[in-house]
Amino acid sequence: MDALHCTEETILTTVDKGANLLVGVKDNSRHLKKAIIDRFDKAGESETSTDTNFDKGHGRVETRITQITSINTKSTNFSHLKTIAKSIRKREIMRNGQLIKTQNETAYYASTIEFNKTSANDMANLIRGHWSIENKLHHTKDVSMNEDRYKAANGLARIMTGIRSCASLILGKLGPSVPIAQRKFATKTSLFTQILKCKSLSKFSLLFLG
Repeated sequence: MDALHCTEETILTTVDKGANLLVGVKDNSRHLKKAIIDRFDKAGESETSTDTNFDKGHGRVETRITQITSINTKSTNFSHLKTIAKSIRKREIMRNGQLIKTQNETAYYASTIEFNKTSANDMANLIRGHWSIENKLHHTKDVSMNEDRYKAANGLARIMTGIRSCASLILGKLGPSVPIAQRKFATKTSLFTQILKCKSLSKFSLLFLG
């Protein structure tokens, strides 16, 4: 889950349902983030597990290092958190064999999964899946739909975020990129009424691509 959902209520609801979660930890949970950083600073090598992954393609070399360790819930003010993760991502941008830019990012996560029942590789795969959502859905909403620039009050912003998420998922099923789909809707406004009438996405896809 995104750091927005790093709340005691969400954690308790998840555990009560018999499930586990992995949630991002950012500055909106500063006490927990500090506790995680302090724990990694003090953890010995025998207390941690590390996974390193390399990825190369599209003019970049990416190194991802995921480290996990256990944490005491008393130090976090969050119940049921058992494992914490630190994910370091280093991206090297290459052009014609030359390094032109280096980007470094460190992210922190907390999980209700027991430390002895998971591994750094398992956490790395979960975190990578979370980043995939961030890149595919959130980037589309932020860039193609200008969500970051949209300001609203009285709960309207949350409603519009839900609408944009649904729109992104539907448009993604149609085949073309979201910007291309947006331009097609702009020139064929009748498609808006057609999508309400169609009983299946496959039928609307044929109409949309026709």
